[in-house]
Amino acid sequence: MFVAPSIARALNSQSNDPYSLAVKAPFVAGNPNINYFPDWNNPNGKEVVDSTSLTGTTLVLLVGGQSNTTNVTPALYVPTNRTGVINFNICDGGFYRAKSGGGAIDLLMGCSGDVAYGLSSPWPNGNWPGILADNLITSALATNVIIVPFGVGGSFIQDWASGGSNNPRIGVMAARLTRAGLTPSAILWGQGESNNGVTSTAVMTSNLQSMIATYRTYWPSTSIPIFIAKESYINGITDANVTAGQAAVVDHAQGIWAGPDADARGALYRNTDNTHWNTLGASTWASDWQTAMHLFGAPF
Repeated sequence: MFVAPSIARALNSQSNDPYSLAVKAPFVAGNPNINYFPDWNNPNGKEVVDSTSLTGTTLVLLVGGQSNTTNVTPALYVPTNRTGVINFNICDGGFYRAKSGGGAIDLLMGCSGDVAYGLSSPWPNGNWPGILADNLITSALATNVIIVPFGVGGSFIQDWASGGSNNPRIGVMAARLTRAGLTPSAILWGQGESNNGVTSTAVMTSNLQSMIATYRTYWPSTSIPIFIAKESYINGITDANVTAGQAAVVDHAQGIWAGPDADARGALYRNTDNTHWNTLGASTWASDWQTAMHLFGAPF
């Protein structure tokens, strides 16, 4: 159950924000990425939410990884349960929902997605976590679902391990959530495409374990599950070394659970680049996530 904090928040008005993101784009360990993927921090008219007004049961889902957890799908999603699907933005600590009258929850704020990416023009700006949140509410598993996107397109697992360029994002996110009075219900992780063909199972496993240790620094309870998807599919090619590394970290005693298998979703579910989710892929992937989470049990 989410207990809304009593303190007022006006982070956007603060001239000295102690939780500013220090790293705005990936800088791959040992392999600098020439692409620039800024965090999306534009409400686009979305409705600001007073979190103290939320009632009922609230789930808080942290969604991270690389581009398939960011704003890359072709269609913007308009939630059926508009008031309950909420985007918490790690860039400013604000809560947002789709505006009334058929507004979309996308683009999600806090993850990357605002530049040409070789997919199509204009940049596709949809995402799947809003669909998952909507599905969970429709399934009567929650009154509200707060989604917290923090993924960075093009990132490698090395970027998220201790010492990696994106690892500090986890600490920033934790500070934002703590200040807002939020505790994660689950962490959903989907990444591995960048490591396809260049990373051994052992390296994939060790870097995932390092990243997980960072999460546990802030959220030590094993009752907060961390779901790790099997995910390596890029340009129609999968990598068994990457997915073996992802599977190797699953340990229910430590609160690490298997997420869904992205590699099982082929070209039918992908954009024209045969990598990123298309509209069908986004919807299907959201359902796959709900199925994987349900295996954990309550509250999913």
